Amino acid sequence: MVLHVITGDGRWEFKVLKGICRKLNGKDKIVYFPISRIEKKTGISCLDFLSELPGYYEEREVPKVLAIVDKECVPQNLEKEVSSRVKLMAFREEINGRLYFMKVKSKGREIKAYLSISGEEKRI
Repeated sequence: MVLHVITGDGRWEFKVLKGICRKLNGKDKIVYFPISRIEKKTGISCLDFLSELPGYYEEREVPKVLAIVDKECVPQNLEKEVSSRVKLMAFREEINGRLYFMKVKSKGREIKAYLSISGEEKRI
């Protein structure tokens, strides 16, 4: 399984993902956290990248996505904000205000994504 990670403009996520990758080392999973060529965005606006993602994978299957957003950047009506940024096919809460599953359609392709809300008040 390949997991493509997107975040805002923070750098703390590198440390968290480094720990996750150590746990997955030697397993059949790949965590891909590229330094993007597109403009860095903050908070929920990092989801704008989902509309560009299929272009990065052309003929190959688009991997699952993990988007990490700091809690202070999450709007009151999260689903409404997400649907204003991407073509949302499904949106459900998985873990009490901390993890959401989304199914998004972009450029005729389906993307399965998880949105992780990090931090109790601020930061991870």
